[in-house]
Amino acid sequence: MTTSQAIPDPNLPDAAWLRSHGYDGLYCLAGDACGCALNNLAPCREQSEECEPGIKQECNCIPKQCSFHIGPRPKEVKEKVTR
Repeated sequence: MTTSQAIPDPNLPDAAWLRSHGYDGLYCLAGDACGCALNNLAPCREQSEECEPGIKQECNCIPKQCSFHIGPRPKEVKEKVTR
């Protein structure tokens, strides 16, 4: 592991768990537009209990600043995140 990689929170899902459950990454419940894809989980190095599994969604930024967002599934039935 290099020092630039995030140290995952053992209470949160890892990329393998997210992928196997159909998720594309994590997003933040705090509503701060934070999200990360499976290929770069927690680049902020601040993975927390506010992080939730999510799917890729179309970017709706004006002006468009990114290629996608990570957010909840539409009408998602909440699934307790456990590994």
